[in-house]
Amino acid sequence: GDEGMDQLSKVIGALKLTVPPTDLKSTDPVARARGVLSAWMPLAPALLRAVRDHVPAAPLGQLARTSRLWDEALLRQSTAVAAAAVGASHPGGDSTHGEAAISAGVAETLSRAEAEALVAARDAVQACDPSSELVVAHVSKMFVNCRGESAVGFARVYSGTLRRGAELWLSPAPGSARGGAT
Repeated sequence: GDEGMDQLSKVIGALKLTVPPTDLKSTDPVARARGVLSAWMPLAPALLRAVRDHVPAAPLGQLARTSRLWDEALLRQSTAVAAAAVGASHPGGDSTHGEAAISAGVAETLSRAEAEALVAARDAVQACDPSSELVVAHVSKMFVNCRGESAVGFARVYSGTLRRGAELWLSPAPGSARGGAT
């Protein structure tokens, strides 16, 4: 009632807010409160400030995220295979490159090209370099329109730059249908 409007007017005055008259004339108390709160701290700027203040810069955040993006055992294998390949290509070089000697099981699991590709992908993601030729992205949500004509996805790009018309290889989530080029 009037008492609620008096309290609301006091808050508006104390905070020196400019609230649109349509919000104040609403008969719905929730709509009035929403109008006052929006005038006091609009959502978009507040959210952007929170992101700015609490989310680390991409290159710093990538260092922490990289270990969660790769299977550690596979990453160790790929690093060992790639390091062994570097050592083999440099006579007299250290074939272990600081890693444990490559085992026959690791060599059977990954080819040299696969191992080098995994290490390159990891390095590109850690660098968080938009100019990288290797594009690594995670699509967290896809929406397809009702006719199935188009899709919109929300994605986080870890390296490279997605461009219109680029061919993408979609890797399926565990337990879902196979991925493919789009």
